[in-house]
Amino acid sequence: MRLPKQVWSSIPSESGIPIVRIKNGSILCATGMMMEPYPVEENGRSSDDAFPGASMNAIAAAGVRIQAEILRTTLPGLMDVTDSEYIHDSRIAIRRIRVYLKLRGLDSSAKRIRKLDSRLRKLGRRLGAIRDYDVLLHDARNHLKKLVKTRADGFSVFIAAFETRRSGAIAKLRQRCTPQYMDDLLASLVRFTDSFGREMREVPPRPAGLDAPSVVSDAYAKVLAFEPLVRGGEADHAVYHAIRRSAKRFRYTLEIFEPLLGPESQSFIDTARVLQDFLGSLNDAATVSRVAALYVSDRIGDGVPNHGAPDPFPEVARFLGTRQERIHRLLSNIPQKWAKFSSPLFRKRLFMLLGKCPISFSPVNVKISEKGAGSDAGTRFASS
Repeated sequence: MRLPKQVWSSIPSESGIPIVRIKNGSILCATGMMMEPYPVEENGRSSDDAFPGASMNAIAAAGVRIQAEILRTTLPGLMDVTDSEYIHDSRIAIRRIRVYLKLRGLDSSAKRIRKLDSRLRKLGRRLGAIRDYDVLLHDARNHLKKLVKTRADGFSVFIAAFETRRSGAIAKLRQRCTPQYMDDLLASLVRFTDSFGREMREVPPRPAGLDAPSVVSDAYAKVLAFEPLVRGGEADHAVYHAIRRSAKRFRYTLEIFEPLLGPESQSFIDTARVLQDFLGSLNDAATVSRVAALYVSDRIGDGVPNHGAPDPFPEVARFLGTRQERIHRLLSNIPQKWAKFSSPLFRKRLFMLLGKCPISFSPVNVKISEKGAGSDAGTRFASS
């Protein structure tokens, strides 16, 4: 999803948000997100200097404000029952904001951060429930395409049931998350960043480079803590789901400090994304399997008569079998994916990179290309 240009133009240049040039000629904010092309002078240098030593407050303020602006553009689209892209993009923005809120060293009230985080978590769960229906319907419709008509009629009943459930989840979202609620949430995020803007003027600010290595290493350690369970073959779906979430936070944390860590950090981001997406596929298959199994068990338990209507049960059972087979295939490949992320070589290279982390941003002033901003990596149903 290409974000509208007003997302970036809504952030005034005097806001104190650090801007850093990188080699591909695009603009990278201290949030780790690509920005629209930035005006340059004839000599190829930007008219503004890079923020010399951005504090953790500055990074959090910039990140939260930009993600809040993204939410402002995507939240209205959540009322569209047919389009899942807005849900995908909104969930990414919410998750990124929550990572910023949990950065160590923020000069803000812990109670205030917890309150904001709680509101975002509840909204994320509501969107997650709709997203689960989207994943199931996506898989079910692909399964439907392979069926002959006599089997497709019954399976269409299954799909129609979950289309109704998804519409009901959207209706609940509309009821609970009114425009006034959304406006208040966004205003709270802006007030949060404004308070950081006042704190950023305190001298001297503590450069984020002093804390970045420990923040990144802590995020990595939280993923690696699952090593005994994975190596010992004792991990279940709940554990793999927790690993995926931790890997996602590690990746987002790395992306926050990418301007400090430099282009070498990209390989670590890519490795974390591969593990996260793989475990996301496993979680999707497990979710679809669980929901389909509940549908089957409820139908058996209720003894619902067909009254001449096509019976969805046989084909739903076959569909459930295909999801179970996919789960087993994915589980068999986890050791390989995990080994790369947790290997001694990966750890050595990561900690060598963190050991070289500078205190301040060091911009590379080059001519800005015409390449615009891109959305977060991943497909609509990827676990970005």
